[in-house]
Amino acid sequence: MKKILSIIIALFCLFTAAELFFPTYSASAATEIYIPRWKAPSKNNKYYYKNNFFEQCGYGMPNCTAYAWGRAYEILGKKPDLCPNGAEKWYDYNKKNKIYPYGKTPKLGAVACWKTNEGWGHVAVVEEINGKNVTFSESRYGGENFLTLTFDPTTDKVYGSSYVFQGYIYIGNFKQHTHDYVLTGQTANHPHYNKYKCTVCGLQYTDKQSSNYVKDCAKCASLVRPKKTAGFITTAQTMTTVKVSWKKNPNATAYRLWTSLDGKKWKQVGEVNAKTTSATLKGLKGNTKYIIRLAAMNDTLRGAYSDVTVTTAKKPDKPTNFKVKSKTSTAVTVSWTKSPDATGYQVWYSTDGKKWTSFQKLEAKYTSATLKGLKRGKTYKIRIAAMNGSVKSAYSDVSVKI
Repeated sequence: MKKILSIIIALFCLFTAAELFFPTYSASAATEIYIPRWKAPSKNNKYYYKNNFFEQCGYGMPNCTAYAWGRAYEILGKKPDLCPNGAEKWYDYNKKNKIYPYGKTPKLGAVACWKTNEGWGHVAVVEEINGKNVTFSESRYGGENFLTLTFDPTTDKVYGSSYVFQGYIYIGNFKQHTHDYVLTGQTANHPHYNKYKCTVCGLQYTDKQSSNYVKDCAKCASLVRPKKTAGFITTAQTMTTVKVSWKKNPNATAYRLWTSLDGKKWKQVGEVNAKTTSATLKGLKGNTKYIIRLAAMNDTLRGAYSDVTVTTAKKPDKPTNFKVKSKTSTAVTVSWTKSPDATGYQVWYSTDGKKWTSFQKLEAKYTSATLKGLKRGKTYKIRIAAMNGSVKSAYSDVSVKI
């Protein structure tokens, strides 16, 4: 995805391996069945490694240009006439030199090109087309050696908002094959799901990917749907977390949790095993109302929902009017004005302003506290914070000499 070749490297590679970029090629090649790539090429694959132009120039995989050049080489069976430079230059290079046909319509085996204003780009290869959604194979500089992604390149910004889709370079004329699946066994996580593999391209498929897998699978069809989970409550909360618990549900093999701000749009935030009866939801916003939803799962079947509403803690304001109310030769009483949203207060003292000792935790109804056992002639620093559950306010401080 980054600009990877300097002008010096490009010129060096052009003069040392010029024959790589001027092969004999006919744009009107006969239509043939296209075999997509779903797995990473092995290290001994000459197209991507030993005979790869970018590999020879020191910019081998993981790298989008090394992969796309190698994939084109593999598809054609001969070295492609693609740009010997960074991905951001591929589309314009091909267009300027009138090498391969190009356009905006996806075609099998085509090289898709993106460019950014920052001066880098990305290239990937079309492996399968399903309406507007296109499945690409690619590699990423400094990242994944191989991966496939399915999206609409004209609208989806999967690489980031700065990437602008330029179009496709058509290196050949290919026809999409029809998957021919054969049964290869059962899946590891769900032994009652059958696993299939395409005899043409090797793509794997399981019953679980089908909308009919529940009724088609005898075990799934015999499952008992769990009832609504009882005892779903919140047990603790902070500004960013909420802890919930529930009673064990018969027939449950797992529990799933969702959150919503409006009761309409839901986001799944967790799944725990059947032995668990509590969970802590993290990454929430403070002083925000959430609806939390729980459902027991029995393999593929979901039970009725249990909901609970909670508002995350708000950071309380620090206590005001914090002052020394009275003192004796061995004690000091401090007072303050009640802080809104406080569920309690905590008071500390220090003789050096560095090491603080907690001497009192008070309920929200209190507005004073007394520190006893003090020594005459010493100066004490006293600090207070309002508490909202475990959420602490800023401190209010006062100093007093005994």
